[in-house]
Amino acid sequence: MCTIKSTRPLALLSALIAAAAVHVGVSYGQEHAGIAPFITPGVEDVAYVDLRKIDFPAILDQLEQLKLAPAEELAEARKQAQTIQDLFNQLLATGARRAYVLLQASDILHGGPAWLIETENPEQTAAVIQWLKPQLEKLKTAGDIAAYLPTELAARDSFVVAARPERLKEFTSGSRGAARPEALAALAGLDAEAGLVIFGSADGRRVIREMFPQMPAPFMEIDGKLLADGVAWVAISLKLPPQPKLSVSVEATRPEVAATLQQSLQKALELAKGYLMMEMVSGPPAHKERAAQLLPLMPLLKAEVAGNCVSFTFGDDDEEIGFLAKLLPALTLDVREDFQRDRRMNQFKQIALAMHNYLSVHKSFPPAASRDADGRPLLSWRVLVLPYLDQTELYKQFHLDEPWDSEHNRQLIDQMPEVYSDPSSEVRAAVGDRSRTTYVVPVGEKTIFGGEAGMKISQITDGTSATILVAEAAPKQAVIWTKPDDWNVDLSNPLAGVKSDDRAGFVAAYADGSARSLSTENAPSLIKALLTATGGETINFHELK
Repeated sequence: MCTIKSTRPLALLSALIAAAAVHVGVSYGQEHAGIAPFITPGVEDVAYVDLRKIDFPAILDQLEQLKLAPAEELAEARKQAQTIQDLFNQLLATGARRAYVLLQASDILHGGPAWLIETENPEQTAAVIQWLKPQLEKLKTAGDIAAYLPTELAARDSFVVAARPERLKEFTSGSRGAARPEALAALAGLDAEAGLVIFGSADGRRVIREMFPQMPAPFMEIDGKLLADGVAWVAISLKLPPQPKLSVSVEATRPEVAATLQQSLQKALELAKGYLMMEMVSGPPAHKERAAQLLPLMPLLKAEVAGNCVSFTFGDDDEEIGFLAKLLPALTLDVREDFQRDRRMNQFKQIALAMHNYLSVHKSFPPAASRDADGRPLLSWRVLVLPYLDQTELYKQFHLDEPWDSEHNRQLIDQMPEVYSDPSSEVRAAVGDRSRTTYVVPVGEKTIFGGEAGMKISQITDGTSATILVAEAAPKQAVIWTKPDDWNVDLSNPLAGVKSDDRAGFVAAYADGSARSLSTENAPSLIKALLTATGGETINFHELK
């Protein structure tokens, strides 16, 4: 059994990102014994959380203290945290205690994992089922996640089982599953209010034993046989706020296996240190900055062995905690920016797809603006493609023969669809007006939107993959979304509409429906070539940043 002394508490995200602080005790072990009948031969992992310990407002307080929650989003985040906490309190009122997720390999393809809700006594399972049913119904419209939610509910002993029908029958048939001592041992080693234990299955271990690839030097001693036969289980446990702490442990079957794993971890750390030092010397500016942030972390990370247990500890002194307090805000900002960029690119792909659907119906891309009989602009292309963005009802409310600022159409300005709203709270704050967008089309000579009529795809002689269709303007260039106002391109200074001091790039969708992020450090000639549909330029895509 893995036993390591407790370290001081870490903030939730500190522990999660550092992936450290390894400690295991035994106080929670007996409390998990009730799920033994549900750990059938195919189950490989069990995740759990003590519902009585969840405090979402406290978690948000931790994020705020570490400056990981954007100040401008705190008010809304507090409302959401309290709303979710109220739901959990309702569940607790029915008698629920803990929730478990039982995972097996087939869950990926066949409807997701099984869930267990443990109650104080069997008589309370009916109340839990009554509360859960409408909640699951609401989640059926929750996009892709709905395919992995349980569809059936039943009770067994003091547990409510939520699973797809075939697994539900397996769990509630009355037969008892064969003893899984490795699973129960892993659960017994947890000392926290939430956790994950990975103990595998006979089939899973066979796959690892036979198919795990040969590792390069200096890790050749790590092979499929060692992992399949030498690792009993991995446990990750988490104490929840207001005193959060993460614990990670690997239990080997023999001391010599634990020693081998520990040595490999130390080698990996040495390689990571060498790589960071190399980046400090010869890496690009962004990599040098990241290396400078991470290098001080290396001496603080240590892989240790106690008997059969390999522990990777972090967070047991003020130096480590202070390091995380300085590093995490910068790392979290990078993660948020990456997430926002990916979401922004998905929005641009949606818009490009809508334009292509418009093209299929009208045989041309939409014009930058609809016009009246005298050629005066009325409404933006953003209104014209609404039916192809699942916004038909909003589209029907517009008076299409009136300008964007007519008495009637003005009333629709504040109904801008989310697809036109930048995911960054900083950008939204800079834009100010919630009815303004930075998603614009390039308007000018030789661009797709250079004329009053929409351009046919056959007219894009520079190639659809080399011609920008929609771009992300700088916040100061934001426009009212219904107004026929966009990026009036100056081909002598092609970055003027998208470049700003507070960012290094912008996202653009292309006429082929793809979306990419472009650096504002690109040569103006390259950006000019991407903006023109009939410019005749040849683009070397390897030069694009």
